[in-house]
Amino acid sequence: MFLLLSDVGIEDCYISYLKPVYEGIRRYPSYRIVWVPVVEQWNQDNEKQLEMSRLKMPWYTLKCFPTKPGIKYMKEKWNYKGKPAVVVMTSGGMVKNENAFPLIKKHGMDAFPFFKKSGMDAFSIFKKRGMDAFPFFK
Repeated sequence: MFLLLSDVGIEDCYISYLKPVYEGIRRYPSYRIVWVPVVEQWNQDNEKQLEMSRLKMPWYTLKCFPTKPGIKYMKEKWNYKGKPAVVVMTSGGMVKNENAFPLIKKHGMDAFPFFKKSGMDAFSIFKKRGMDAFPFFK
């Protein structure tokens, strides 16, 4: 699972980085992108901006928005600093990368499944062996 953390005014460039990933993971039923809008104080402007941003995204949006303790957790455990981030998690909830955006920006789907360190090490190994993609294990 890929959790997209951002405020409701996420810039279009971040959405455009993720659209090829969204298309690429559609063949893997255990992978999904879920947008988690991170807003500390909700108001009407935020809600309007949420709806406008949501219309640009083909993936899921979390309906129950993070509470203050949830936001604190994201900041402490995932090092969320307000800029968009993609947290990569296994189906068991284990975090494999607190922010995969640098990998996604640089390599796109070639770096799938976007695991931190081991993902790029594996990426390099597979590229050296002439393989175009990562094998997928359940």
